[in-house]
Amino acid sequence: MCQNPSLECDDRPVVSLRGRAGDGLAFADPGMGSLMATQSAHGFPPNDPAYTQPPGPQYYPPAPRQPRIVWPWPVFLLGLVALAAVWIGRPYWRPADGDRIQRDLNEMRNLLSRGTPDVTRAMTLGRKALDSGSKFPQFVGEAHFLLGWAHVRKAEESSDAEADWKEARKHFEQAELGGVAEADQPRLAFRLAKALHRTGADPKLVLEKLQKADDAEFPAERWQIIAEIHANSPEPNLAEAIAATKAQIQLIGPNDFKIRAQAYYRLADLHLRKNEMKYALEALQEIRATDSPEIYDSSRVLVARCEQANHRYAQAAQAWEQLRAKSKPPVDKGVIAYELGYCYWKAGRADDARKAWNEAQGSNGEAAQATQLRLAEMQLADATGRPRAAAYFEEALKDVRKPADYRNSLYPLAQARQLVEKACQDFRMAGDFASAGKMADLLTRVSGPGRSRELAAATAASWGVNLQADAKKLSGQAAEHALEEANKQFRLATTLATEAATADRPPAEQAEWLLKAAKYSVRCSEKEDLQTAVGLLDRVLKLSTDGKIEGEVMYYKAVAHDHLNEREKAIEGYKSCLQAGHPCQAKARHELALLMLDEPAPTREEQQRKLEQISEELAKNLDPSIRETDHEAAERSAYLLGHIAYKSRDWLKAETHLARALREFPNSDEAANSQFLLGRCYWFQAGKESQTTHNSQLPEIERNASKKRMQELLKKGVDVFEHLEDELLKREREQKLSDAHRPLLRQSSFANAEC
Repeated sequence: MCQNPSLECDDRPVVSLRGRAGDGLAFADPGMGSLMATQSAHGFPPNDPAYTQPPGPQYYPPAPRQPRIVWPWPVFLLGLVALAAVWIGRPYWRPADGDRIQRDLNEMRNLLSRGTPDVTRAMTLGRKALDSGSKFPQFVGEAHFLLGWAHVRKAEESSDAEADWKEARKHFEQAELGGVAEADQPRLAFRLAKALHRTGADPKLVLEKLQKADDAEFPAERWQIIAEIHANSPEPNLAEAIAATKAQIQLIGPNDFKIRAQAYYRLADLHLRKNEMKYALEALQEIRATDSPEIYDSSRVLVARCEQANHRYAQAAQAWEQLRAKSKPPVDKGVIAYELGYCYWKAGRADDARKAWNEAQGSNGEAAQATQLRLAEMQLADATGRPRAAAYFEEALKDVRKPADYRNSLYPLAQARQLVEKACQDFRMAGDFASAGKMADLLTRVSGPGRSRELAAATAASWGVNLQADAKKLSGQAAEHALEEANKQFRLATTLATEAATADRPPAEQAEWLLKAAKYSVRCSEKEDLQTAVGLLDRVLKLSTDGKIEGEVMYYKAVAHDHLNEREKAIEGYKSCLQAGHPCQAKARHELALLMLDEPAPTREEQQRKLEQISEELAKNLDPSIRETDHEAAERSAYLLGHIAYKSRDWLKAETHLARALREFPNSDEAANSQFLLGRCYWFQAGKESQTTHNSQLPEIERNASKKRMQELLKKGVDVFEHLEDELLKREREQKLSDAHRPLLRQSSFANAEC
C-alpha cells in the first residue's frame, strides 16, 4: 500500500523492470523515476521530517553479460552450400520416368472422360507415352487404348470422321496386342468392335468382339451395333436385328430422346421389311416430334409405306400429302410426288395421279424414271390405253444399255424386269406383235440377252401363226404377202431359239430350245426350212436322254418328212408315236389319218373299209382327256371325222360329227367348210326322203311322214346355208374374204336357193 496519503498511488503490484544491460535498477512502478525527479525539482529535501520518505529503489545483482551472436555470414555460407547441393542433386530428386508416364496416362484418361474433352492435349500425352514404349513396354497397350479412345471422341465430333475411325481401329488393335488392364479389356473389346463396324470390317468379326464387350458408359450402343450388323448384312437376319433393337431401347437413358427415336425408327423399318405392318406402325407411334423433328418427319415416310403395303392407299396419300406440305421434307419432293401419284392411282383417283406424276417428271433422277414406268404400268392396265405404254417404256429406259446401267431404288431392277416382261406378253396376247417385239428388245437392256431372246422368239412365232391365219382369210397378193411375212417371223423365231440354246446352259435346256427352233422351222413349209428342222432335231437327240422330248423329236421329224413328201418316212414316224403314253400320240394319229386318206384304194369296197378303219382310230382323239391335253388335235380330229363320213356318203353320221364339231369348236378354221358340208348332208338326206315321198307303192301315211321329214331337213339346210352365206358376205364387205372361201360363198348361195 502507498505510505503517503497525499500522493496518488497505483495499487498495482510491483513490477520488476530491468533496464538496459548493466543498470541493475528496479522500480516499484514504471512512473516512479519521474516522480522522484519531480520531488527533487520542487525542493523536497529528502531528510525533511515532514516528508515521509518513500521506499527506496531495490537493487538486484546485474545479470551476466550474454555473448553476442553474430550469425549472418555462417548462415549465408550454409545457404550457398545448400543451393549447390540442390543444383547438383536435382536430377536425382526428379520422379522416375515410369511414374511420369503413368501420370500422363492418368491425365489423358481424365481428359477423355470429360463431357467436352481436350482431345489435342490427350493425343499429345498419348504420343509421348508411345515414344517411351521401348523403355516402358508395360504402358504401350494402355497408351494405344487411350489414343484409340481419343480418335473415337474426335470422330464423333467430326463431319469427316473416316480417317479418325481408321486410326482408332489401328490403335485399338495395337492395344489388344500390347495388352491392357483387366478392367479395360471389356471396354477395349467394345470400342474395337465399334471401330471395326465403322470402318466396314467383317460383320462376323465385329459380332465376335461384341460377345465379350461391355462398356458401362454406352450399354445401349452395343445392342445398336448388333442390330445394324444383322439388319445390313448381305443376308439380313431381321429377327435378330429386331431383338437387338428392343434390347437397346430398354437401356437407353431417359433423357436420350433422339437416340430413342432413332431406335424406334430402325425397329419400324425392320418390321416393315418383314411385312409386319402392325408392329411397324406401333413402333412409329413411339416417335414424337419433340424427340427429334428430323426423325419424326422421316418416320412419316415409313407410315406412308406401311399404309401402302397394307393397300390403304387413301391413308398413305394423306401421309405423303403431309410431307409434301413441308418446306424441307425428309425425302426429295420428286419422290413424294411419285409416291403420291401411285397412291392416287391405286385409290381410284387417276386424274390426281397424272397431275402428281407430271410434277414428278419435272424432277431429276430416280423419281422421273420411276414415274415413266408407273405411267406405262397404268396404260397396260387399261386395254384402250395399252398402245401408249410402249412410249413410256422407251422414255424410261432410253439411257439404259445393260442391266448395270439401271439403278433406281424407287422402282428396283427386278420389278422393272417383271413389268417389261409382262408388257411383252400382254402385247403379244393382244396381237400387237410390233410392240411386243419392242418390249423384248427393251428387256435385253434390263435383264441381258437370255430371257429377252426367249420372249423375242415366242413373239416372232406367235406373229407368224397370226400371219398364217390372216393369209387364210385374205386373197390375192395380200394373202401371199401375209404368208411371206409369216415365214420371216418363223425364221426369226428359229434363229432366236437356236441362239437361246447357248453352250453354258445345261444339256436339257439346250435340247428344249433346239426343239422349239425346229418346231418354228417346220411351220415355214419351205424345203430349206424343213431340212434345217431335221438337222436341229438330230442335235436334240444327241443332247437329250429324256423320253418325252425324244418322242416329240420323232413326231416333228415325221412332220418334216411329210412336208418334204417323204411319205414312207413320215408314215413310219407317225406310227412310232402311236404307242401309249406318247406325248404326241393324238397329233400323230390325226396326221397319219390325213396321209392314209390320200392313198387311193383299188375298189370302192376297200376304200370304204379303209375309211372305216381311219375313222375308228381317229375317234380316239374325241376322248375328253385328249381335249384337255391336246385341244388342237381334238379339234382337227372332230372336223376330220365329219369329212370322212361325208366322203363315205354316210350323211347321217356326217351330220352327227359335223354338228358336234361346230358346236364344240365354233371358231375353227374348218368351221366354214364344215357348215357347207353340214348343209349338204341335210340336202342329201332330204333327197332320200323325197324318193320315199314319190314311191307310190308305199302307204300314204308313210309317204306323208317322209314328206314332213324332207321339209324339216330342207329347213335345216336353209338355216345353215343362210347363216354361212351371211357370214361370208360380211367378210366380203369387210374385205376379209379369203380366196379359199370365195367359191364357198357362191356355192352356199346356190345351195340355199336349191333348198
